[in-house]
Amino acid sequence: MAEVGHQAPDFSLADTSGRRVVLSDLWRRGPVVLVFYRGHWCPFCRRHLKRLQEHLDAIRGRGAALVAVSSDERVLARRLSDELGLEYPLLRDPDGSVMDAYGVRNRLLGIAGGIPHPAAFIVDGDGIVRFREVRRNYRRRTTAARLARALDEVMTRDEGEQPLR
Repeated sequence: MAEVGHQAPDFSLADTSGRRVVLSDLWRRGPVVLVFYRGHWCPFCRRHLKRLQEHLDAIRGRGAALVAVSSDERVLARRLSDELGLEYPLLRDPDGSVMDAYGVRNRLLGIAGGIPHPAAFIVDGDGIVRFREVRRNYRRRTTAARLARALDEVMTRDEGEQPLR
């Protein structure tokens, strides 16, 4: 499970075009905001992903990359990305291994492959998890403003400070 202050589990997942995205390649360029969403069918997820798109400049302006992960089939994730005009990658975790590595799989639902609880992580440029928020209530999401504040804290941390919670 990905915990604050620990090394983030690395992964390689395909985006909606079939290209592989490797988390460690991203964090070497700066912080990464990693969001887990339930699926294309979830109206709360759609609204959240759209809001993140609306704040993408603020995220990128802090030197961070944004990626979102679900178990959606590639064609469905592609359609979602196109419909919402997303300019950040949606990544496919078909077997749920990344969900499991981050401890976000919703085990209460008997959906094949599983779906994640809505969650957000920030991984710093050294691959350390600096922010973690997992929502058991699928209606609640980590706001873009909260992610921006957390990114600001990650970027201004002194060596002696405690990790973000």
